[in-house]
Amino acid sequence: MYGRGGDRMQQKQLEERRRMRSQIHPIWRGVGFGMVILIPFISWFGMDILWQEYLKRGNPIPLDLVIKASDPYLLIKIIGTVVLMFVLYIVFLLITFLFNSIFGAPRYGPTDAPPMVYRGKKAR
Repeated sequence: MYGRGGDRMQQKQLEERRRMRSQIHPIWRGVGFGMVILIPFISWFGMDILWQEYLKRGNPIPLDLVIKASDPYLLIKIIGTVVLMFVLYIVFLLITFLFNSIFGAPRYGPTDAPPMVYRGKKAR
């Protein structure tokens, strides 16, 4: 009976360590939040620059996308912004995947069983 309290305390400490390891560090949540806010702004200004360059070169303007508003090219800019946002999100996703595969934790830990090799059904 004397040692049981210590066992419970050790068990609680181990559970707390496991829980802390599985959580994302708050700085990465802040970085993710910043990217969610920054990428649309970067995309909007990037599309504005691309559209001005497109007009300077004298390329044809798609008349189906021109609207009657204070900025007749607003629909074109919105569509381009959304496309640029997806491209930037994909680029950052690939960079994150690359860094995680190079510097991340191993796929199997020390307590995992080795992967099974399946060679198909044996013929009789």
